[in-house]
Amino acid sequence: MVSVKKQGANPGTPRGKKNIILIIDFDNYSMTTDEKNVKVTALTPVDATKKPIGLFVNQNSLDCGDEMEGDAYSRGLIPHCNFDHPGTSLQINEFKNNCMNANLGAIVIECDSTSTDAKIYGRPCAPLVMQQAQEQDTGEAHLNHFELKAEQRGWGIGIIPKNLIPTTGDSEIDAYLGLGAGL
Repeated sequence: MVSVKKQGANPGTPRGKKNIILIIDFDNYSMTTDEKNVKVTALTPVDATKKPIGLFVNQNSLDCGDEMEGDAYSRGLIPHCNFDHPGTSLQINEFKNNCMNANLGAIVIECDSTSTDAKIYGRPCAPLVMQQAQEQDTGEAHLNHFELKAEQRGWGIGIIPKNLIPTTGDSEIDAYLGLGAGL
């Protein structure tokens, strides 16, 4: 166990997130963590041709975290990541159709350019799954709402060094997220 000190003058103030999150399919990646099961020490592709998906989201809708549940001595955390994607393009429908039964992880990167870490939601043995995918194509909005959530208790949010995050293969997205060269 470690002491948990106050982090700066305003530790509870919300921090801005990049408006592109990364979605990984844990069927294509192995992941290891430190002895405390928080810090990711490796995120390795099983197949080097499989890349994470860069997914544009409405920053105001991004709601990722974890919740504790369970009885005494069998408690665990259930991570989730909910978001809206503005638009109803072919690509978002392909994402929905191809990932609705996949074992997913979501990587969220803060806007702070000095940050060397990101958060990863979901684990290979307790992945996020698409619990809800709802398209709205009306006079009010043109968007897709997604809710990804682990179905079983396990470890909570992981912290992953940015230099371990795999690139998407899209140079524009990788540069915006600060991935790849120079890390």
